[in-house]
Amino acid sequence: DWRGWLERLYQAAALRVVRCFPVVTTSPPLRQALIQAGLSPDRVACLTCSLPRAVEAGLLPTASSRASSRARSRPEDPPAGRVISIGRLESYKRIDWLLQAMGQTPAITHLDVVGEGPLRAAFEALAPRVLAAHQRVVFHGRVGEARKRDLLAQADLLVLPADRCNEAFGLVQLEAMASGIPALAYDLPRSGMHWVSALPACPWNGEPGQLAATLQQLLTDPPRYRLACEQARLRYRDHFATAPWQHRCRELFGVHG
Repeated sequence: DWRGWLERLYQAAALRVVRCFPVVTTSPPLRQALIQAGLSPDRVACLTCSLPRAVEAGLLPTASSRASSRARSRPEDPPAGRVISIGRLESYKRIDWLLQAMGQTPAITHLDVVGEGPLRAAFEALAPRVLAAHQRVVFHGRVGEARKRDLLAQADLLVLPADRCNEAFGLVQLEAMASGIPALAYDLPRSGMHWVSALPACPWNGEPGQLAATLQQLLTDPPRYRLACEQARLRYRDHFATAPWQHRCRELFGVHG
């Protein structure tokens, strides 16, 4: 529609302007896309997003609690099947795709949708038409940070189903990973979302049509799920936590983050 054309014009203008300056982008996929668009590789650096230190500190206890809970449970016990999605309820967030995938994933029992937006009523109307009888979805609307952390701590997986490259890096993915929760996002051209939370234990190439099968496999394979949780926590620690972010800032700018 007309908004798509405006977005194209904006991107074309931005690409022309940035050729005149050194560029810092948020992920290797975005850096590669800019290089393919004509920017010189030596003028495009990468500095991933990071969480504020206070937010990070508030999430780490969740990771410890979840690790302790997994250690106490039996290895063959599957996760409860709770999924969460966080974001404004716009068309490109594709909560409709997530609801449809949920209806095809028997292992999902509960979905928490956190966020407000113009399509909330449409998504609420769609849910009973596509979900199975044992599945439940709760639209929480906009919530405070403490409530969001509580809902995230109860989740087994986070799904960020946005389908446009203007969703280039999901901070909610980092919040989930810092909590020891795997996060799934589509692999979109010119977006780093899939790269942010991709894990060796998660057998998904980011194709929307494979989301339901991926969710079912993770939620019904306890050893794989446990490994994905640990990999999510370690990926956050090694790539996105405050310490590596500050180190990269010093490399790029010679200052502390």
